[in-house]
Formats: sequence, C-alpha cells, structure tokens
Amino acid sequence: MREILEMFLTNFKMPKTIYNTGLDIYAVYKNPSDFPGKIVVRKFLNDKPSMEPFCVEDTLDEAREKLPKGLFRMDRMPNDDIVIVETWF
Repeated sequence: MREILEMFLTNFKMPKTIYNTGLDIYAVYKNPSDFPGKIVVRKFLNDKPSMEPFCVEDTLDEAREKLPKGLFRMDRMPNDDIVIVETWF
C-alpha cells in the first residue's frame, strides 16, 4: 500500500504533507481468503488498514456504490497481490 501511496503523491503532484495528515485509501479485493467469493473493500489511512472491512459485497458494482463520492480510481499495480482489483483515493 505504501508503494501505491507514493506513486499517487508523485503522479498527481500531491503534497507530501498529505502523508502526515492522512489520506484515505480504499483497496478493492476480489475473492480474498477471508471472504471467498466476495468483493471486499478495505479502508486504509495512509498505509495502515482498518480492523474491519469497509464493505463486503457480491459484485464489484455494489462495492463501488458504497465508496465515498469524488474518489480517483487506480488499477491494480503489477506488484500488488493478485486479489486486489483496484484502489481508490
């Protein structure tokens, strides 16, 4: 997650101070081991995950509907775990 955060800050010319004040990141997972067959969204503050999933849904569209409005989507990075579908900032 730290790699994604650094890339986001660099590519979108975001100030590094965002890292100190907090940036909500939502990672979308398909079929993770703790929720087989489901789409799971996990919220991170910078690179620290929350304890519980943000939401657990049956479809990607349902999960996207639960995300806060106004976020930017980033596709899965080559180094990401295969179950990560996308990340939202």
